[in-house]
Amino acid sequence: MMRVATAQPNHPTVYTFLEIPTSARLNAMGGVAPAVSNGDVHLAAWNPALIAGAPTGMLGLSVANYIADIRAGQAVTLRESPKTGGKFLYSAGFINYGELERTDPAGNSIGRFAANEVVLQGGWGTRFAKQFTAGASVKFIGSFLSSYSSGGLAFDMGAGWGDTSGRTHVALQIRNFGTTLWSYTPLSQNGRLPLDVQLSVTNRLEHMPLRWGIVAYNLHNWKLRYSDPADPWYNPQLLFAEQEETPKKGSPWIDEAFRHLVLQTELLLSKNLQFQLSYNHQRRKELTLPNRSGSSGFALGFALHTKRFRLDYSRAAQTLSGNTHQFSVTARVSSGS
Repeated sequence: MMRVATAQPNHPTVYTFLEIPTSARLNAMGGVAPAVSNGDVHLAAWNPALIAGAPTGMLGLSVANYIADIRAGQAVTLRESPKTGGKFLYSAGFINYGELERTDPAGNSIGRFAANEVVLQGGWGTRFAKQFTAGASVKFIGSFLSSYSSGGLAFDMGAGWGDTSGRTHVALQIRNFGTTLWSYTPLSQNGRLPLDVQLSVTNRLEHMPLRWGIVAYNLHNWKLRYSDPADPWYNPQLLFAEQEETPKKGSPWIDEAFRHLVLQTELLLSKNLQFQLSYNHQRRKELTLPNRSGSSGFALGFALHTKRFRLDYSRAAQTLSGNTHQFSVTARVSSGS
């Protein structure tokens, strides 16, 4: 009898680099944005609901040392929009996979080729009724693999709310709703973009220097766990030759629910120094080994800033074989809010 196990979605997904955190603070917060920007222009490029509350006149630059020497970066800035009463966002990002080996059908090396992807983004956001914000952005995507190229178009939409005390914020967003404009070859199948629906809640405690948050993501797709049709009531285990792990009983519903959540905390030591810590359950479940869990799923970072300058650093534990490190620098280049 044939047994089928599904580990990935049954449809191809393209431009998955759009899911990689684009700044140090995003990386430290588990790869998703909190519901408030707090002066970080990079977060506005991730969630358009934060554009209205992000500072203008600032230029943000971010670089990342990703897994396997992959390099990524982003530049972002905002400008006031007097005619519309809102703010415009402009952003450009890239990811470079380095040089890869080219082989013939027999596996013989015949040279090397480069692989890169870029995204250009423009957005607009505004505040209304004092406590509400809304925004949208459009992204042009380009992917270049040797002599082949692909292009796509994606849209982000978001809305936010903050209470009168300024301590509690809620944001809802839809990311990467779009399509492929052209594929690498005429025969290539157009894949789906990494659509994501996220709901974030952030709260600053009244009598403690602590801000906590919860982000629920992939709300449009409940089933994130690896599927074993033969035994859906057990947590899946990896099998290593003769050292097979006995499946452990557990609640699949609870595990599934937590795979949609990222837990975030920020320690606000002063107006100029903050530390971040987060936990991503889905990342931990996907990237740990049964006999060596490590620190996968946890991320930390810090932010040091003044009125005209901001420095962020983060480290996220991905697998036992590597971590990601990101630096972000934001500086005031013109007058603004």
